[in-house]
Amino acid sequence: VRILGLRQEYWWPKILFVVAKGIGTFFSLDDATINHSFGHFARVLVDLDLIMEIRDQILVGRHGFAFFVDLVYEKLPPFCESCKTIRHAYADCQSRVG
Repeated sequence: VRILGLRQEYWWPKILFVVAKGIGTFFSLDDATINHSFGHFARVLVDLDLIMEIRDQILVGRHGFAFFVDLVYEKLPPFCESCKTIRHAYADCQSRVG
């Protein structure tokens, strides 16, 4: 997941771990995020429960104030909301046709 709008002063593992927990189950940070070598977005690897709502923003709270950051998901698998199966989209679901 790309986290957009999070200033680099927040790109510390403990902070990114808390942000990632609000998205899904945290696994790791990418090297560019750890090294602060790419400043456009932080990237975290998370495991998502696709049955739950996929958020496009998350609220980050810090020392008496809070702000929203945008989320962009990379490599989401097709997920059918009808039969709750990964590998095909709702429009291609055989269980809802017919």
